[in-house]
Amino acid sequence: MFQRLLFTITALLAVVAVEAQEHITFMGLPVDGSIRKFSVQMKRLGFKRVAQDKKAGTWMFSGQFTGQESDVCVVFDRTTKVVNCVMVYLPDQNAQEALSRMESYDRMLAEKYPNAIRTVKGLGHEAHIEYGMAHGIVSLWKMPTPTGHYRVSITYFDKLNNTKRRTSLLNDL
Repeated sequence: MFQRLLFTITALLAVVAVEAQEHITFMGLPVDGSIRKFSVQMKRLGFKRVAQDKKAGTWMFSGQFTGQESDVCVVFDRTTKVVNCVMVYLPDQNAQEALSRMESYDRMLAEKYPNAIRTVKGLGHEAHIEYGMAHGIVSLWKMPTPTGHYRVSITYFDKLNNTKRRTSLLNDL
């Protein structure tokens, strides 16, 4: 009986440890690995690298995301070159179209991440909804642009790589 209990606890801890080590994915790609390897994978998906800012730790791509031409910013740690975040910027729209797009993506994210903790951080003029999971956060944003339009964006934060990056920064203090 004791051995069964010990086995069950050990198996449960192993499952939790594996779950905690997962990386969030963007279009099926784990948000992990070197920026160069991630870039190769993005190109295989049909994206084209259009800019890079090594000092800021960002590379910009353009390509199709959910059937729409979009800009994608890949963020990486400048020291380790490990990817930790992907931001998708969808084309600008008027207020009503952007609201409709945001609602549509909100429904799709709820379907894709049914066990995530959904948090509404703002609605209306500037909207922000987060889906929190053990391995990361997906944030959906609607924000006004300087031209009077609105932009919907989706950000994929990898928890493991962001924690490593933050620990490294804190160690520098």
